[in-house]
Amino acid sequence: DGLDAPKFIKQIADRKTGIGCDLVVITRDSDKEYCDIYAKFINSDGTTAEICGNALRCLGKELFKLKEKKQLVIETDKRLIDIEDYGNGNVCVDMGKPNYDCSSIPLSSEDNNNIIDFNLEYLKIGFALNIGNPHIVFFKKISDSDLTDIGPIIEHHKYFPDRINVTFADIQDKKNIKVNVWERGAGKTLACGTAACATAFVAAQTSKSENPVN
Repeated sequence: DGLDAPKFIKQIADRKTGIGCDLVVITRDSDKEYCDIYAKFINSDGTTAEICGNALRCLGKELFKLKEKKQLVIETDKRLIDIEDYGNGNVCVDMGKPNYDCSSIPLSSEDNNNIIDFNLEYLKIGFALNIGNPHIVFFKKISDSDLTDIGPIIEHHKYFPDRINVTFADIQDKKNIKVNVWERGAGKTLACGTAACATAFVAAQTSKSENPVN
């Protein structure tokens, strides 16, 4: 009580004066008998995230040891998440079915049909979807410096009332995709689990890759 939670999270996340991280996970016992734990996700800028694929994998790996279990059910504000221990340090998270519904992403207008033409110089068509949190995927190679410039513009674009995670996907071949990600509330990150899932889904749906894809 009385804690300035966003300020506290930003202090923790700061890589110069704090521990340093992209996101903080806060857990407590779940009120649901069939759930192992409740988890809340806070971005490094102090804003709340609906879900985080990588954080769920990290949480699962620790809980497998703590609870001596191979399967877990995590309660989040978005939905229940199943996590499974695949052995050899591999953790599988069931991200559920992606949602193209405009109100679920959400988009400010339903006229775009999820395929959005930004027409921002070199940046054209993006595919918007929700995979527990909102994402837009562009099939285009981008440099880190360009990502730092364009990422915030797309994240805060008027099309996205709740902001959005931005992925630039470079198709290597039918089995491999390289991605560069600007995460909502965290900026450029080295990896994003939900972005990987969103990219793989859209690539398969548009026949840009095989399924599964690396």
